Amino acid sequence: MRFTVLGATGGTGVHFVRQALDADHDVDAVVRRPEAVTDRRHPGLVVYQGDVMRADTLKEPINGTDAVVFLVGPHSTGPCTVYSSGGHNVIEAMRATGARRILAVTAALVDQPNDTLIQRATRRIVRRVFREAQADRLVFERELRESGLDWTIVRPPRLVEGRGKGAYRMAFDTGVRGGLTLSKSDLATALLSMAADPATHGHTVDIAY
Repeated sequence: MRFTVLGATGGTGVHFVRQALDADHDVDAVVRRPEAVTDRRHPGLVVYQGDVMRADTLKEPINGTDAVVFLVGPHSTGPCTVYSSGGHNVIEAMRATGARRILAVTAALVDQPNDTLIQRATRRIVRRVFREAQADRLVFERELRESGLDWTIVRPPRLVEGRGKGAYRMAFDTGVRGGLTLSKSDLATALLSMAADPATHGHTVDIAY
């Protein structure tokens, strides 16, 4: 497959790019600072200087892709439009180029019926701290659902560093009971496995240990 990765130099993005290349996929990495990409000489990797907030930089790397992987997120607790504006730009670029498949990583901050008390308390605190980003995120998720694209919204809990466990739990359109953490490496692995799985189209997938 050919992937267009937005946020390729972030914590999860680095793992995804490396795993995709190791599996003989092609990757188009869209980054603001190309010099930050460590695998630039890999024959399966093409690096584009771009930004989801600049619509004019997205059509070229998205054109002809098999799947867009959206790994962009806010860098502060203040006002945020990276989801509503940046995500909108990505959706429009996909429509313009005929691309269909998108996996968008947001966050598991929406309460679910099977949540434990610890999960609900944790989510309540995080939502309060990142309330503006959360509101922006929900705008993006709503636009994805109404886009007509082959979308999958992936919602991990708190992401941690370190080697992946190689085992995690997933839940379609509901939360993972008791799931509070996930490694960035395992999130990348899960994204890679979901990319070509039509059973995930049109679903929100929560994932955690």
